This record gives sequence, structure tokens and C-alpha cells, in this order.
Amino acid sequence: MDIIVTAPVTLHATAVAAGEHKEELLKRYASVYVQKAAEIEKYAGKEPEMVAGSAVFCREITKGGIEAALWELAEEAKVGLRADLRAIPIRQETVEVFNTLDLDPYILDSFGSWLIFAENGAEVLAQLQEQGDTEAAVIGYTTKDRKRILVYSGVERFLLPPKRYL
Repeated sequence: MDIIVTAPVTLHATAVAAGEHKEELLKRYASVYVQKAAEIEKYAGKEPEMVAGSAVFCREITKGGIEAALWELAEEAKVGLRADLRAIPIRQETVEVFNTLDLDPYILDSFGSWLIFAENGAEVLAQLQEQGDTEAAVIGYTTKDRKRILVYSGVERFLLPPKRYL
């Protein structure tokens, strides 16, 4: 199955962080940029309206972020996975805010972004784009073995279970 993310990740957490750390961010970025980050949730998506049978597994990316959602959906589907972190849609404001605050955006909540495992990723992606989810992307695929691998710039690492499972 293909793995699809419907909208940029970590928008809610970005807005919260930009509001809570406004003064710190203003030391590095223009006020207009910090304000844009604080209002970034407007780019969040809505629950996808899927054609019957096209999405095998679907869930909103919530607490624990994309990494927790990938683990949980793989557990539910009883599969492994291989996902490319660079393929995950993420806004530049999110990258800048979390780099400044030294936080990992892939483990923070992503309300308004959905994770889908589907047999035909290209078909689902076309459907999502028709629905207005223009930043949706195929980020990887599931595997029959139970290994859960994340790739970033050619470097592989195992996806770890979310802390709530440890």
C-alpha cells in the first residue's frame, strides 16, 4: 500500500509555538513572519472524502505527530513501512519555528493532516487534489515485514514506538 499525507504536518503545534514563543522568535524573524506562523493553521485540511474502497486505513495525525501516526497505522494494518521524511508536506514557517526552538516537528501534533494507507496512492492523491488538498503527497509504502523505516537524505533509521507504548 502507498502512504499518503493529506496536508502539511504540525500546523497546530506551529501556531501554538509561535504564540507562546513570540518574543524569542521576534529576535530572529520579522514580525510579519512570526504572525504568519501564528496563523498557519488556516492551511490545515479537513477529513478527506474518500471514494469507497480507495483508502484502506485512514486517521488524523494527532498527539505524537506523524511518527506516532505512522507507527499506530502500521500496527493496525499489521505491516512494516518505508517513509521518506523529505516527502512529508511541511511549511517553511514550521521548519523555521521548530529549528529556532530546537524541537522535532515530526513528533508534535498535526491536527488537520490525515495519514492514509491505500492500494493506489496516485488515485487517492488525485482525489485529494480534486477536494482541494493540493499539498497532499505520497511519502512511502507499506511492507510485508514488520520493519518500520524512516529515510532522510538517504540515511535510514528505525521508527520507534511512540512513548505512550514504552
